[in-house]
Amino acid sequence: MEDFSRQKIIYPNMTKYMPFFLDNEGFCTNQKCFIITAESLAYLTVFFNSNIFEICYRDTFPELQGGTRELSQICLKKLKIPQIEDLISDAFNFSRRCSKW
Repeated sequence: MEDFSRQKIIYPNMTKYMPFFLDNEGFCTNQKCFIITAESLAYLTVFFNSNIFEICYRDTFPELQGGTRELSQICLKKLKIPQIEDLISDAFNFSRRCSKW
């Protein structure tokens, strides 16, 4: 339960879209969603919602009935996500703080 109170990315198990949500409020999810807790979550959220990731999404995740895809942890762990410099990471975190004002 401790991970739910931390900053995290929430995403659905199956989807046609890429609705990755950066949660700063401590929301809980049901069994239809997964969470990611890690470093650089603002950057990862932007990356996962990007056009670049959309190509990876189509090529990596298994397609299910109705055009949905399963965003399984096994496939996510295999991804090679570009690292970011600390300066860029700070910019993502700064813009997130400013958006609350």
